[in-house]
Amino acid sequence: FCFWFGPPLTHRAWEKGSGEALWGIKPDALKGRLPRFLPDVPEVRADFADYLGEIQAWDAGVGVLLQELEAIGELEHTLVVISGDHGMPGVPGGKCNLYDFGVGVALLARGPGVPGGRVVDDFVNLMDLAPTFLEAGGVKPPEVMNGRSLLNVLRADKSGQVDPARTWV
Repeated sequence: FCFWFGPPLTHRAWEKGSGEALWGIKPDALKGRLPRFLPDVPEVRADFADYLGEIQAWDAGVGVLLQELEAIGELEHTLVVISGDHGMPGVPGGKCNLYDFGVGVALLARGPGVPGGRVVDDFVNLMDLAPTFLEAGGVKPPEVMNGRSLLNVLRADKSGQVDPARTWV
């Protein structure tokens, strides 16, 4: 197993206009395609294009890590778990607001025994990662841990709700 904990790729100041300048995301191409609750005006489209550019930068960074794991022959032996951050900052309903767009956090996983191409709707907590990593490494998580291992959810074949007990955190 290989774990990488580095600086977050999305917590840096982003440059106004970087979505278009660095990634070719044209704000006007987003007209009519923003989430319904955001005002579809040029300023918001420009901010959203920059936000999408940050996501492209993050994706490229993850791609480099996966390529390196593949190059050293460890990709198929490594459990890779990536958690996102909650919501776009600075917009109505975004980060720091209790709406889906503001509080939803992506959690992606790939690795041995983890079937791809699924979307799982179980509620999880980042505290669940420590017992997950311990169990994946063959170590029984201590009883005092508040989190619950996600290994059964990660290794399941189904999408949607996998563990009926995971309906809250």
